[in-house]
Amino acid sequence: MPEALAPTRSAALRVVVDAVIDDINVSPRELSAALETLGIRGSSQECVREHVHRAHSEHARLRRREHELAALFSSARELAEVRDGELLLERLVRRTHEILGCDVTYLSEFDRETRELRVRTTIGAYSTEFRHLLVPAGCGLAGQIAETRMAHWAPRYSEYLEDRRAADVDRAVELEGIVSILGVPMRSGDDVLGVLFVATREERSFTPEQIALLSALADHASVVLQTAHMLRNLQRSEDEARGALERLTGHLAERDRSNLVHQKLLRVVLGGGGFGRLVRTLSSALGRAVTVVDGEDRVIASSARTAPGTRAVISPEIRAAIAAGSVSGHCQVLDRQGPGGDHGEAVGAVASMRAGDQDFGALLLGRLVDVAQVDSVIALTENAVVNYTVDGEVARHTGNRHPWVRPYELFPCKDGHVFFGAYTDKFWRLACELFGDAELAADPEIDTMRKRFDEGVYERRVRPVIARWLAGRTAAELERMAGDVLPLTVVKSIKDVVDDPATAERDMVVSVEHPGFGAVRMFGQPIKLSETPADAGRPAGAVGEHTDVVLQALAGYDPDKIAGLRAAGAI
Repeated sequence: MPEALAPTRSAALRVVVDAVIDDINVSPRELSAALETLGIRGSSQECVREHVHRAHSEHARLRRREHELAALFSSARELAEVRDGELLLERLVRRTHEILGCDVTYLSEFDRETRELRVRTTIGAYSTEFRHLLVPAGCGLAGQIAETRMAHWAPRYSEYLEDRRAADVDRAVELEGIVSILGVPMRSGDDVLGVLFVATREERSFTPEQIALLSALADHASVVLQTAHMLRNLQRSEDEARGALERLTGHLAERDRSNLVHQKLLRVVLGGGGFGRLVRTLSSALGRAVTVVDGEDRVIASSARTAPGTRAVISPEIRAAIAAGSVSGHCQVLDRQGPGGDHGEAVGAVASMRAGDQDFGALLLGRLVDVAQVDSVIALTENAVVNYTVDGEVARHTGNRHPWVRPYELFPCKDGHVFFGAYTDKFWRLACELFGDAELAADPEIDTMRKRFDEGVYERRVRPVIARWLAGRTAAELERMAGDVLPLTVVKSIKDVVDDPATAERDMVVSVEHPGFGAVRMFGQPIKLSETPADAGRPAGAVGEHTDVVLQALAGYDPDKIAGLRAAGAI
């Protein structure tokens, strides 16, 4: 034997031991040389070589098993320490992926109601279809595992049972290039919680040890899912209990409030406060508008200051509710979206006032919007009112101008008028630049808002400049120039206002069918109520259209008498 291949006995023993326990491969030639040195030859050498090979395989298996057990212990430790279920599942799937050395590892959760399996966590998958795969009940390898509660695998998925295949599942598997799949159930007693899978993109057989390891990891995943289910159920129970407590608390608060209101009303009645005080007390306690009407729908008292004697227009729905309350003796709650009576009132509840067979009317509870034309006009005179109430100054006529700032008025342009309101220093500077007179912004006589407000200075220096800027340009041209930089807008004609898309969008001009003229465009409602949509109603009646109705309802005339009056020319 050559010198290089003739190791000493100790070196030869080291080679044999390395061949058994080391990851570094010892070549057959090196092993033979070591055995020759130890005096082992012929058939004995073949027998020893076979034992060394089996010992090496067993040692490798034990080392792999040690690694797997360490992974299981780590997973078990995380189950006890980590409370985030999603994080635990992701770590478990990733650990499974690393230990078994597969291309794709994923976990599907079982839906007990639909019996579908939805992919929840994946490692190694790159297609969207696979990461969000939903396996129908009973389909695919997942369905078979869920039904049998046993591990199953397919060395070649393309040759898997035809009757269990599903098109969407096949497409997802094909996109991933998966060939072999192994899956084990995640169970809690007899219930299947899901399936843990490993898959490869080339054909592979799975050993019993690998199946056992995957099953152990699936048991850990089952604990995570079961804990998550329990936490969800606990959270649901806590939410239901909190909701019940809130409802009970609300009920007790309403009961206490009702008792307090009852005591207040009792004091009003015993003190002889009358309807007015009763209505104000009830309205204040409930935070709602309250109106009392008599049996002929005339207002007796109202928290909205509606004049007593005003006839309320009661809708059929409210009248039906009053009738029902008269029979039952209980308050009737109306649909919040339902129509209401007049005076802008959307009635939410009614209570009939009845004693025996005698009907005294009803109490109407609603959400009142009391709008008067005079109130609106006063609100629009904001400056004049404040000047008078604070300084005692009575406003004088100012035309289109503003009493406190200048310029802030209408100016003529080439084809009409525009409103121009560049009164602040910033707007004045921008206007000067826009219209080519930038030097005016620095003119010491008109460079501040206070100086420009002086009426003499304004008439002499400012107004003529603005008139020059605007007179030679059309309204559309000026509006384009100003854009959203300057406060300038076109003064529209009535035709422009009516035909403006914004007017139509706000339902301020609506079409109403007139019996004599067909479709007529008229004003819509300027006040928009979210729970009581405005209705344009009907056009104004023709002359004498309601004569018969009025004479029958108010004068008690029968049709024959009305016909006689009409024949005599009296009506």
